[in-house]
Amino acid sequence: MKITHLIWSFNIGGAEKMLVDIINQQKEYAKINLIIINDAYNKNLIDNITSDIQIYKLNRTCKSKNPIFILKLWSLLLYSKPDIIHCHDVNLANILPFFRKKSVVTVHDVRHKTDSLHLYKKVFAISKTVQNYILKESKVQAELIYNGINVNHIKKKLDYNYSTFRIVQISRLIHTKKGQHILIDSINYLVNELNITNISIDFIGDGPSYSLLLEQTKKLSIDKYFSFLGEVDTNYIQENINQYNLLVQPSIYEGFGLTVAEAILAGVPVLVSDTEGPMEIINNGEFGLCFKSEDYIDCAHQIANIIKNYQILTSPSSIQKGIIHIESNYNIKTTSINYLKHY
Repeated sequence: MKITHLIWSFNIGGAEKMLVDIINQQKEYAKINLIIINDAYNKNLIDNITSDIQIYKLNRTCKSKNPIFILKLWSLLLYSKPDIIHCHDVNLANILPFFRKKSVVTVHDVRHKTDSLHLYKKVFAISKTVQNYILKESKVQAELIYNGINVNHIKKKLDYNYSTFRIVQISRLIHTKKGQHILIDSINYLVNELNITNISIDFIGDGPSYSLLLEQTKKLSIDKYFSFLGEVDTNYIQENINQYNLLVQPSIYEGFGLTVAEAILAGVPVLVSDTEGPMEIINNGEFGLCFKSEDYIDCAHQIANIIKNYQILTSPSSIQKGIIHIESNYNIKTTSINYLKHY
């Protein structure tokens, strides 16, 4: 089988990280190539794709109306003759009029436009949350194939002692979706109202909200508690997430939450907003804790309770139960094989 994965851009994000792992797994069973249409791609992310995968970069300027790039894409698809064109952006069907009978799409998030979904041979959803959203918005019944992670690459947390309680938030810095400003407000409340100061917070990721978030920490005079580490390699997260005491995902909306699954697998407690995607991963509180979405005071109190009850939350039985949950439901090998079965 020949499979072409198609995506507009290839910057670091949950969909792109998952795609790297899927490609590397699927090559064991099929001939795989990747086409990146735009000139927006992350070199470190591409370097994580094994060298025997053919990668085509069309280097289209984002939002360009020049039809030459569509012609290049069509020529490449005619030349490579894939059996399946696996799209990772919903609207790609609009530029594939001659290839729709072999085109499938994965919808990676909620609040995506759904008006092109009926053009695909098959539609996949990365979670029940996304599956329900697709059905509600388009009446299309998507196949559920959970996002997966490479369970063998995540280092486990072994030492739960700490002098400074280290919190991490891993997302693109887009506060209107990821809610980093809510976490900043909760830390301000934690420090100035609850008098909990032996903490540090690392934001891992880059994005358009960087300046706004940095200015917020300075305006509140709590910037000494925060470090903005920027965009890091996927391997860095896999090898270092175990150094933290807590991962907080304060998303306003989220279709899944890959880093939540990675943290649980590493043995790191998680606190998520009670939005559907992250709640699905923690099974409504069985494998993590939650706070009321957009409520920074509730978030602060939940962090305080986690610190207070940390020994109980990190008991070997609790940690192992979470690890088994992730390994059983979100293994990238299972994800890749399920895609092959459903093509």
